Amino acid sequence: MNSFHFAAGHLRYLLIFDSKGAEPAASLRNSLINEGAEFKELYAGSGRDLKWISEEISSQKNGTCLYAALETGLLEKLETAAVCAGYLPEEIQFIPSGSRRRIFCAHCHHISITDCENPPVQCSSCGRYLKVSGSRSGYWQAYLAVDREAF
Repeated sequence: MNSFHFAAGHLRYLLIFDSKGAEPAASLRNSLINEGAEFKELYAGSGRDLKWISEEISSQKNGTCLYAALETGLLEKLETAAVCAGYLPEEIQFIPSGSRRRIFCAHCHHISITDCENPPVQCSSCGRYLKVSGSRSGYWQAYLAVDREAF
């Protein structure tokens, strides 16, 4: 699983995770504690809904850095809520905790939802085998997937 990049220097931090996102959350928590940073953790499991999370995001003060490790579907909705609440792109970091991803094929520009559990994944449009990067486009709302032979 991916890990968060700790962005030091923010006034406070909000960490939201589910059971599958607990590992990167724990690593970030240690960094926050070591820095003596002000932070709040929210566990988004056991039937917690988007409304509850959106209210927590909206109630944060300006300058809060948001980290979330959640299932892809909830993560996409959370991103919309964060932007509506006024978070800047540089204040948001997401790690999808499940294996399903919305991917953007760099070859044919097709967007599809696929299971990324067993790489490489195959584009449903051009048939190329792709490597899914950790880079997510807010514009396309998808992860960049490039030809596996490109590396």
